[in-house]
Amino acid sequence: MLNNLMKKSINKRLSLAFILLAFSPLVLLGITLTWLSYVAQRDQALHMQREVSEIAEKQIVNYFRSLEDYIALPLRIGKIMEQSSGRQSEILSVIRSYGIKDRSNIFDEIMLLDQKGKYLAGVSRVSILSRSEYGERRLTDELLSPMRNNRVHYSPVSIDEKSGEPSITMGMPFSR
Repeated sequence: MLNNLMKKSINKRLSLAFILLAFSPLVLLGITLTWLSYVAQRDQALHMQREVSEIAEKQIVNYFRSLEDYIALPLRIGKIMEQSSGRQSEILSVIRSYGIKDRSNIFDEIMLLDQKGKYLAGVSRVSILSRSEYGERRLTDELLSPMRNNRVHYSPVSIDEKSGEPSITMGMPFSR
């Protein structure tokens, strides 16, 4: 009876050992495949995010280039620097009223300066522009940077306290 009991015990142990040996590689293979699948999906998601952000970046760049072109065209065609102050203000008003796809009044204000930074004309949607108001802003980067570097300057995005809308200031050099 003791001999019979030991045989059953050895059979159970051997059966358990063989079952563990058979399932261990399957469990390791399952863990490995799960990890590889996770890594592949993560890499694919990062790649897709990169592509989406590149497309968004191109759309933003194109949008701002279209604004630059929209501003520059009437200035060149209308020979704004040769016009009277009143006519300069009219041309700037036309530019300021520009709208894209049901979004009018993209520009809050536009100022025209000469090459030395002297205020020539300006129009605003939110206030009346004057030479004295310009004097307070005369030394800001958005006005000085385009004159120094002959490139368009964009300020960081800021949030308007009254409306809560994001806005940026754009300084653009203009050559005849």
